[in-house]
Amino acid sequence: MTGRRADRRMNASRRRGSWAPWAVALAVAVFLAGWAVPAAAAPVLTLQEALQRALVHHPSVIDGEQNVIQAGLALEREEARRRLQASASADVAGIRRNLLTGEYELVSAFQQGEAITVNGSLQLGPGTSLTVRLSEEAASPGSGTSGGVAQVSLTRQLLPNPRHSEAAWSLTRAGEAVRESEARLARARASALVDVYRRYRSLQVEEAKLELQAAAAALAEERYRETLRQWELGLVSEADIANAELERDRAQANLVRARREFELTKAAFARDLGLGAAGGMRLEPLPAETSWSPVTVDPEAAAQRALAASVDVLAARRNLEAAERRYEAALADTGLRASLSVGVQVPRWSGGSTPEYRASLGATYDFLDGGARQVERREAELALERARRALENAEIAIRTDVARRLNELDWLAAQVDFARRGLESARRTYEARVEQAARGVISERTVEESRRSVQEAYLAYVEAVVNYEAAWLELQAVMGEGIVIEGVAAESASSGQNVKDPSP
Repeated sequence: MTGRRADRRMNASRRRGSWAPWAVALAVAVFLAGWAVPAAAAPVLTLQEALQRALVHHPSVIDGEQNVIQAGLALEREEARRRLQASASADVAGIRRNLLTGEYELVSAFQQGEAITVNGSLQLGPGTSLTVRLSEEAASPGSGTSGGVAQVSLTRQLLPNPRHSEAAWSLTRAGEAVRESEARLARARASALVDVYRRYRSLQVEEAKLELQAAAAALAEERYRETLRQWELGLVSEADIANAELERDRAQANLVRARREFELTKAAFARDLGLGAAGGMRLEPLPAETSWSPVTVDPEAAAQRALAASVDVLAARRNLEAAERRYEAALADTGLRASLSVGVQVPRWSGGSTPEYRASLGATYDFLDGGARQVERREAELALERARRALENAEIAIRTDVARRLNELDWLAAQVDFARRGLESARRTYEARVEQAARGVISERTVEESRRSVQEAYLAYVEAVVNYEAAWLELQAVMGEGIVIEGVAAESASSGQNVKDPSP
């Protein structure tokens, strides 16, 4: 009997030796946690600052701004083609070898009387161009005379209609691309605000959950110690000790994993706000109270507003207009080409010669084209049908998306109600546990567990409210409404350079 008691004491000492490092580690962690904030003084990133940074640094906003710049450059390129163009050409210098003497001679247009030409052109509109040509001949050796020609001509395309020309289409498409990229940028800003709001609140909730997990790990450690004390008194078995140790280790492992996941998520969030890794960044604490109110939306009105605001529908309509223009041009193409040209030419213009006026009408007819025009008509007709279907599909997709969002909004509203009722039930249970503890019916540990249940229920309620608010904000963005969160509006930045960088 005495030997078995000694074995138990020896096992108990071994057990205490196994959990002693955990207890020391926990104590050190608590000590460091208590002194970390005063020593490091990590900056606090408020929700408002995060939203302001989203309008500048969010990846989707940066991509949208670059797309706007690229579309603007493409439009400038098209406009540059319609501005005045000028060029000069001449044989500036060369080498000539005399075959009889074998000597080499340096020659140039300025010495040999060759022409120096200056050309200029200006697009006055689709199918209309103005050209100017000045040609000056230097005096030939021994002649002592020079001359030149000045020509000005205006050309107008008559057939096919210039409005069907590729030049007119390219300018129209470039302007439409700019407007489309600007609309997509506005949508990207609104989506960035909603994304940052959702992620910031989620990080706040996860941080609060970490505190609860740390408390649960400490409680598991306390239970393990209590089990050891009971075992020494012969009240529990070694299996109970093993179970308590398992629960303690599991709680510690879950806590370590949750902390790592939280830090990784926070680092990704900081990078999207232009803060780098920002390991020392702190968030605002969750508000003590969270309120919400459900919204009522008419499905048809929401769908109509979403159709009017959809960038995809707008792009599909523009593609349809382009397909209609192409089909109209294919039908109008009969193979006949005609242009009218008028101009004036002044020979030896530097010598005061009489100008010559010219007017000409040119025409060509492709009476054999191998069926190319027929193929173009069929391709244009097929492209038109595809564009019509694409527009119909885009409108159907928007209506379906709005219907799904409304359905999701109703479901999330129900989840908020469930979470609210769960929170009220947890609070009533906690109040009952406090009264029972005052009468000595239950232990303080049970009261503490009930208090944590209230905290967990509140976090679940906050998560439900955040999910509902984010879904409603996303629906507002789809309907083209202005998004304002914490006083920060998606329209507050017309470009990344116009927004102050609110570094924390």
